[in-house]
Amino acid sequence: GFLEIRLNRSKKFNSLDTEMLRLIRDALDEHVGQEAPSCQGILLTSVPGRAFCAGGDIKHVSSMGNAEQVEFLHLEYSVHQRLFETALRLPVVAVADGIVMGAGAGLWMAANVRVCTARTLFAMPEAKIGLMPDAGALHFLRTGKCPASVGLYLAITGQRLEAADLLHTGLATHFIPDLAPDPKQVGGGSGALVAALAAASPGDHGLVLQAHGGTEGP
Repeated sequence: GFLEIRLNRSKKFNSLDTEMLRLIRDALDEHVGQEAPSCQGILLTSVPGRAFCAGGDIKHVSSMGNAEQVEFLHLEYSVHQRLFETALRLPVVAVADGIVMGAGAGLWMAANVRVCTARTLFAMPEAKIGLMPDAGALHFLRTGKCPASVGLYLAITGQRLEAADLLHTGLATHFIPDLAPDPKQVGGGSGALVAALAAASPGDHGLVLQAHGGTEGP
């Protein structure tokens, strides 16, 4: 079946710290880093909360010295690279319910199947303070996952996108209104949908999403 990687720092909006990145890296290396992967694909989800992933943990990084910050960025970018490379070999499905920003957008955009919900809010906010979009953004904004003009606009402005925008631009491949019938239990890491996605055969995820009320982008 699929290996589920579940982001679980909900009080921190699932922002990425060193421990979380190492756990993701080690899971990828163990299960897909060999010639014969031990799983059929990767499923990226999050625990119930307001975010899929709000990006890197700025407070965590700001407490580091310069050398540690460089090591952190190297680790973060290596995780994104591993995910993008995995998606060339195996299906990678990412379910983003809530905030998807910065490095979190990099994780989500590495997937072949990118599911958004009515609560998804996507952006590369570093652009708003004059920084170059990172965490893989310069790759996924110019390599056909959205029109080149849209990628340029997002890279310059850091404009926030909701579900309809994500589907229209192609940044999301599928939409499902909600992931759980109880509004208090939203989040990519819960519910029958995630279990069905994890158990699905490669290529069947669109059918699974349709069976749960989802739709495919144009």
